[in-house]
Amino acid sequence: MAKYPKDSNVSRETMPLPARRARKQTETTIQQQVQMALAAIRDVYVTRNTVGRLQDRNGAWWSFGLGDGSPDLIGIYAHPRGVALAFGVEVKTAKGRVEADQKTWHAVMDRRGLPTFLARTPEEAVTQVERWIAWAVGAL
Repeated sequence: MAKYPKDSNVSRETMPLPARRARKQTETTIQQQVQMALAAIRDVYVTRNTVGRLQDRNGAWWSFGLGDGSPDLIGIYAHPRGVALAFGVEVKTAKGRVEADQKTWHAVMDRRGLPTFLARTPEEAVTQVERWIAWAVGAL
């Protein structure tokens, strides 16, 4: 058999394709998928919580985001009674670990009424948020 399709009677359609290695999904990719999936839920708005510090041209440091340990995504659910309820979603890869400052932030906010969900897939995030919305609708 010839090495290249041009050199033989074998057409490209009948040649087997080389096996592709599955790409490992990055946290950023999963995060984008989760954000789109949650935004599709009625009365839910989701935004990225970018956290960090920047130095301006005068040397002053400016912090942005909700702080170290805060979740990757912040969502707001517009309750039918006109109340806005917030929640957080920490996105991790299949093997990603929650850091100590994240655990602390999540625990403190959970006690203060801001639930924070850990999601490794868009489906997991949607399930948790929809379950929480069902609770919130019944509770208020």
